[in-house]
Amino acid sequence: MIHAALEQKDLGALKAALATGADPNELDAAGFTALEKAAGVGTDEMLEVLLDAGADPHRARLSVLGTALRRRMAKMVALLLARKVDPNHTNHPDLLPMRWALRWSAPMVLSLLEHGATLPGDLAPWAVGVEGSAAEKERLITLAIERTTDPTTLLRALVASSSPRLSEWMKQLVDKGATLRPTNDVSPLHLAARGTNAHAVRALIAAGASVDDPLAVTWSEPSDEGEDLIAPVGATVRAFFSDLYKKEAADLRRHPHPERSKRLDQTLTALGLDAPTVPTSPFGTWVEVKRESVTADEEDGRSSQAVKGGTFEWSKDGTWSVSGVLGCGLSGKGRLELVGSRLTLRRTKAPALSGSYDGAMVRIESEADEEHGLVVTSVFELQTPATPGSAKSAPPKKSANAKKSANAKKAAPTKKAAQQKKAPAAKKKTTTAPKSKR
Repeated sequence: MIHAALEQKDLGALKAALATGADPNELDAAGFTALEKAAGVGTDEMLEVLLDAGADPHRARLSVLGTALRRRMAKMVALLLARKVDPNHTNHPDLLPMRWALRWSAPMVLSLLEHGATLPGDLAPWAVGVEGSAAEKERLITLAIERTTDPTTLLRALVASSSPRLSEWMKQLVDKGATLRPTNDVSPLHLAARGTNAHAVRALIAAGASVDDPLAVTWSEPSDEGEDLIAPVGATVRAFFSDLYKKEAADLRRHPHPERSKRLDQTLTALGLDAPTVPTSPFGTWVEVKRESVTADEEDGRSSQAVKGGTFEWSKDGTWSVSGVLGCGLSGKGRLELVGSRLTLRRTKAPALSGSYDGAMVRIESEADEEHGLVVTSVFELQTPATPGSAKSAPPKKSANAKKSANAKKAAPTKKAAQQKKAPAAKKKTTTAPKSKR
């Protein structure tokens, strides 16, 4: 009778059933209690009537409080917390009350925390991004630091924060046992720097992080945060970001983004690194400095060797030519296309070549060896930038009339010069002539 009344939202029938002695903890055919059903399909008044009749929220099959939070029933949640319901109680992780409060709002999370809820480690990142005012979120993080069961995960989540109390929070989490070293992927300092959050970088360094610490564990696979966080084995934060930001600075030269540039500069300053220098122009003579090779049967295998002699010419008119690169089929000339950092080198009677330009290096891939699946990449550094007076920018051809005029101008000074040369000789002859007889 109780469950039928709840399904029909019939408050009068519910009260009548309880008045005739019905059990307020009665289970339905699926094993759910009356209180669970009231939280799931009933009204605030029905839930209150059952609580007043002695219904036990902790006898639920799943979670009464979690169900009310999932429905976003604010009055139900307040009623349950006022009746001292355990905010951590659930018989199923998907209905953990904190999980649904974090999906709702900062005030609801605060309410649970103030009634004794804990913050499991896997939910720590949600606490940083939950909706709410600045004051509510600040209070939430303060309580989360006190209640977290995983201070390292919460610290890593906070690398996206811009709160003025971030440095204080980082130190508190380190005191609670959070590590600043790489755990299962990359270090917190790496995450903050990759997100160009200079504020978080300074907070982490103040808490004890160092740019000379290893930035990742001893492997170089893509991390959960993305392939752009792949870390060379043994690399430090300083070495990795010096190289990474050089590439980003080159990209910003091609595609200006004032806000991104500002964040990049601020992060470099926070890390104590110098701003990267990149060529102001890619045009000119690039010299081969390294050759990399990889085969299809070596999925991740790559070998490199230093080389000499090859050159890559990149002209202002959008043409290219390669010469002197021996042994890997890399040669030719034609039109060049640059989209982002990707180069496409068109050739008239051969397949196009692929490459990349990061502002410091040009990499050009040769044609694949079909028999062995070998792909060779030549790496070039800029040696001689193109200048306005170079052969790359020859002056326009002159017309026939212009040529005649120029030749006439050249001839005139030559004739005058000849007369000037004869004049002194005549003068000399006059002065040395014999005197006439009287």
